[in-house]
Amino acid sequence: MTGAILIADGNRTRGEQIGTACAARGFVTNLVPHGAAALEAALSNVPDVVVAPTDLSLIDASKLAEILRANPRTQSTRFVFLGRPQEGAPDTGYFDEVLPASADPDDVGMRVEAILAQHARINAMERE
Repeated sequence: MTGAILIADGNRTRGEQIGTACAARGFVTNLVPHGAAALEAALSNVPDVVVAPTDLSLIDASKLAEILRANPRTQSTRFVFLGRPQEGAPDTGYFDEVLPASADPDDVGMRVEAILAQHARINAMERE
């Protein structure tokens, strides 16, 4: 399975570890340091999945998901967020998966893989 994964994380070490776990599963990864860079990267190269902490800097995770889901080009992008949804978040329905901030990078990679597999099955059923 192939896919483009955008990792937005100010914690470079964690982001690189998640990137390595995703790359080991055959995914192309891109690491950016904050929400504004994630928005720019997602609009120029639409990712299949965005992985980011819920407390992402500059543009928080829920706002990033809201913006990307409202855009016709990026509306099918899936989201894996690390941490707890922030108090007063407008709608946690934008989150496809929420894992603990301390989640093992391999577990994150497995969730990304599972989300993409599910998305592929749904697309196949819609084509039929």
